[in-house]
Amino acid sequence: MATKLKIPPFAKLPEEPPGELLFASPWEITTGQDGGDADHWDYLVNLRFSRALEIDLAAFREACQLSEDARIAVFAEWSTDLTNYMRGRGEEVEIDLDEDRRIEVSLSLPIWGSQTGGTLYLHTFVMLVEENSPQPGGARVPGSVLWQTTEKRILESPGSRLPVCVVNFKDFPEKFDNPNAAWVVEVVPEGFELPPSVGMEIYLNSQHQELVELVSPDDSSYGSAFATQMMYFDIGRQLISRAVSDEVFCDPEHQYPEGSLGDSLRARARLLFPNLTLPQIGALHREAPQRFETIVQGALLEFPS
Repeated sequence: MATKLKIPPFAKLPEEPPGELLFASPWEITTGQDGGDADHWDYLVNLRFSRALEIDLAAFREACQLSEDARIAVFAEWSTDLTNYMRGRGEEVEIDLDEDRRIEVSLSLPIWGSQTGGTLYLHTFVMLVEENSPQPGGARVPGSVLWQTTEKRILESPGSRLPVCVVNFKDFPEKFDNPNAAWVVEVVPEGFELPPSVGMEIYLNSQHQELVELVSPDDSSYGSAFATQMMYFDIGRQLISRAVSDEVFCDPEHQYPEGSLGDSLRARARLLFPNLTLPQIGALHREAPQRFETIVQGALLEFPS
């Protein structure tokens, strides 16, 4: 059988180019108000990855057969194996290739915890933005990918996503006030002191079989991504509202264990209301519930693209 050679339509860099031409530092977790620890991740924890790229502009032009009139963009994206419909992109950094120097580009990639899980893929791209003087063998079309690489991080093992229990609400009238509810979020006693995986429980009503199937990790359809995102939004909204109604939660003197449900919810509350103290957030929830709900909805509700 004849071997087919795969020849790219234009000059581009290999996935592992010489370091003197392009060097990409390892991805790092950026600490901060909206950053989290990937080793203690759950869907309430937001992540922010950062890395730096060093590019020799003259060597890059030569390797990709581009002119000094060319412009490129560097950016990062993330995706997850949970679904094909959840992904995100960081800010693009555009670079003119009209100089002979080595530059450093910083990339930042924020990721909402509610949108990811399973295996997280971090993609880095260098893309052509403009080429006014096309060279033989060089890319001509804006959007042409001149270099890309992908790394993966395992956030959770299969089956560890959320403490979800599927039951028929009609069978437990003493536990579920409305037998027709789609789901119920329950914080166990002292749950804010515990890890999210044991500090709360999520019950799905088995009477809504279509919904149960949609939020199954085995379903990667757009409908599944949409239903799951709506469920996570409502769970997050309920948990935040319940937390800021708690006097202990709003007491800045009280310290929750690192990685606990209370610790995660405080980080989320501070991100949602960066200019307010914990007592002020609690007061806003009591005195202006509509404004509180609007802010939470605007920040937490994201639709899959």
